[in-house]
Amino acid sequence: MSVTGQLGILLVVALVLGALGALGLRALAPGLRRLQPGDTASQGFVLWLVGLLVFLFAGAGLGLWLLPKTEEGAPDLPASTTMPLQALASLLGVGVMLVVAGRRHVRLDELGLRAHRGPSPLAIAICAWMAFYPLFLLVVWTNAELHALFGRELSEQRVMQDFLADPEARHSPLVWAIMVIVLPTCEEILFRGALYGGLRRVLHPVAAVVVSALLFAIPHGSVTLLLPVGALGVVLALLYERTASLTTPILFHALHNGLMLTFASLTAEGAPAA
Repeated sequence: MSVTGQLGILLVVALVLGALGALGLRALAPGLRRLQPGDTASQGFVLWLVGLLVFLFAGAGLGLWLLPKTEEGAPDLPASTTMPLQALASLLGVGVMLVVAGRRHVRLDELGLRAHRGPSPLAIAICAWMAFYPLFLLVVWTNAELHALFGRELSEQRVMQDFLADPEARHSPLVWAIMVIVLPTCEEILFRGALYGGLRRVLHPVAAVVVSALLFAIPHGSVTLLLPVGALGVVLALLYERTASLTTPILFHALHNGLMLTFASLTAEGAPAA
């Protein structure tokens, strides 16, 4: 089949998924509970900064940022080695942040760690991802066109590059668990529970969504990824806003990571070995 035919099928599938997801969300929406004033922590931004700094210092202590690099700037160790270190640094960052939150009398529910109320969070996450998928493809395509227009080289996220370059990582249950469960959970607590929650106390919700999405996108790689990762950050913040719990954003983030890794792995498996 020609490339045009494959793109046409992908477009049809994406539009069908988007329509079904939007209909599902419309049916589930009446039962959702929104974030209310006072639901989030006024100290959220400070707590996010604490968690981020601990993550960075823990990564440095574990040697994560000091590992030997290749000429392209990638770590000279496989993802099966570096991912557990990144997971440990992330868990330390979130753990210290939660300890500081407790000492400052910030309740866990103010960080989004409250029970989900309403329709199934898994159903919401699946419908939201289906609705998001065609928009995500549009953002990825727009991002590629903009970089081509300005003559900039488009690169994948470094974590994805390292993952695909390491056959052991692609077949490691531990690496998959880290990338699909551990990192999404830590990132949601940091970026939605603490950061977005804190920004929402001082900014209009729309501004808080945009700023938190931007701060979420920046650590994920080069400027070439700001649009697609920022779009993901917007959707995750909106899900937290609409459900008042981190359960659905965590499930959505895990689903997105899992599907993207699966698609990328299948492509890599089908490619000839370098």
